[in-house]
Amino acid sequence: WLADSTAKYDRQTAPEPLAEQLSTAKSSGGRVRTSSSTKSVSAKEAKNAKAPKNAATGRSSKKKDSALDEVKGAVKQPMPRQIHPMLATLVGAAFDDPDWLYEIKWDGYRSVVFFGEDGKRSVRMVSRNQNDQTKDFPELQSIADQLRCRNCIVDGEIVAADESGRASFSLMQQRSGLSGNGKRRSPDRSVFILYYAFDVLYLDGYSLVVFFGEDGKRSVRMVSRNQNDQTKDFPELQSIADQLRCRNCIVDGEIVAADESGRASFSLMQQRSGLSGNGKRRSPDRSVFILYYAFDVLYLDGYSLMKVDLENRKKLLARVVQPNERVKVSEHFPGDGRTLLEAARQQGLEGIVAKRRKSCYIQKRSREWLKIKITQRQECVIGGYTDPRGSRENFGSLVLGLYDDKGRLIPVGQAGSGFTQASHAQMWEKLRKLETKQNPFYGKIDSPRSVHFVKPALVAEIKFTEWTHETGEGGIKMRAPIYQGLRTDKDPRECRFEVKKSAQEEVAKAESGDVA
Repeated sequence: WLADSTAKYDRQTAPEPLAEQLSTAKSSGGRVRTSSSTKSVSAKEAKNAKAPKNAATGRSSKKKDSALDEVKGAVKQPMPRQIHPMLATLVGAAFDDPDWLYEIKWDGYRSVVFFGEDGKRSVRMVSRNQNDQTKDFPELQSIADQLRCRNCIVDGEIVAADESGRASFSLMQQRSGLSGNGKRRSPDRSVFILYYAFDVLYLDGYSLVVFFGEDGKRSVRMVSRNQNDQTKDFPELQSIADQLRCRNCIVDGEIVAADESGRASFSLMQQRSGLSGNGKRRSPDRSVFILYYAFDVLYLDGYSLMKVDLENRKKLLARVVQPNERVKVSEHFPGDGRTLLEAARQQGLEGIVAKRRKSCYIQKRSREWLKIKITQRQECVIGGYTDPRGSRENFGSLVLGLYDDKGRLIPVGQAGSGFTQASHAQMWEKLRKLETKQNPFYGKIDSPRSVHFVKPALVAEIKFTEWTHETGEGGIKMRAPIYQGLRTDKDPRECRFEVKKSAQEEVAKAESGDVA
């Protein structure tokens, strides 16, 4: 299914360089034409063409630095070293709207690709938490060969696929060298990963989020959402550099590990990253195959694209990234959200993301990006544990919480299932070191067993059936929570209530200009 969905991006022959494509592209209402709709411009036409205004002075200039001067919203500026990924707002239902584009929600690692930072064709990959992922996924360095520009910043996601092509988070963990307890182990390099690009944020300049070409060479730097450098964590993704047709760029995307059926696997992603469910480092499992899904380009060949509308960034992204087995461009489907959600449901995927066509890229959560989930998953802060019962030793359940708008940690449930014998023992080692007498929660904890508190330093991935409305602080609890693993790429302070909102109301607010 993944192969079919990205087949339109596969190219049998090398495309013309981006500079040549852009030199023939014209703007019409701020839209850049695709290569199939461009035409050559004669010398006479070029001579008589109206000179654009200088970005700094506002006066006309006969000489243009780049065809990107004609792209509405593109701003010439030095390539930034840091990008905070744009995030989607959770809503409760899919909707159809011709002014919105729809994408699959991948179950992998968000990663921004920086290409061409050093003046050469280097790739740097950065996670949502600003961790450098570059060395963690060396196979994705081939991204550089697929980018047709001097430099760029591309937003996307690293995905691990199973044998059927489905994204698998457990395979992603396996590829990363992480176990369910957060311990590091050898990365499983046999797990196939790829990068889905879904936005271009910067495109040729002054020489996971992937930063490419920062040092004038074809180097790749990978930074997580929390600004952690993940470049060394995924050395196989250094091949991203080979897939970028530009001098430098910044790409937003996600690293994904896929299981044997092709589904994104969180546990495999932890395995690949070398993390166990208890957050301990172990040797990354390099046999786990990971890939990078690029879905946005933020910077390209000296120009910031964050003020360029999504539709035109998508066109630039498709020109910059040359897909291969490690790097994919996340496909979008105009207008038909309900059909795509049902297709995602049938394939066992996590959900979809709806993005407003005219949305610019803002480095925070926005109503112009809406996510519709099929399965219920939530990153929760571990604030304590309960006494064991029956044959279980050490602890019974994890006591989980989320921060509210006032910064208070509200209890939302307890998870005792989902552990293996090994992950349970490793989690216990972690909890013992964090034990404290101070209660980190605000409000009453509903538990029939004694609760022991720990410092709120660990984040757990939890799968559950639904939110249930209950009395007390917070007002809601998770029903049937199941522990999936630790998320060392997440900051505990980012674990906040994210209750589904009305899609109709959020769309109306976004289209009225109320985007944040």
